[in-house]
Amino acid sequence: MLPVLKRFIEEGKALRPEQVADALNVKLQTVYSWKRRGILPYFQLEKCVRFDPATVAEFWRQRQVTS
Repeated sequence: MLPVLKRFIEEGKALRPEQVADALNVKLQTVYSWKRRGILPYFQLEKCVRFDPATVAEFWRQRQVTS
């Protein structure tokens, strides 16, 4: 598991899209594309998009296995 994601899981904090992009070393537009296509689950707090770090870690693990 990526250390950044592990830290967020331990702290119980949701991730902003920018944090997901940084943690996975992808472009921000890629994160929004995954969100829009339903590939990466997310939730909203009012108008703010957030990601569960455990879900992001599992998503990334699955992508690494299939790549």
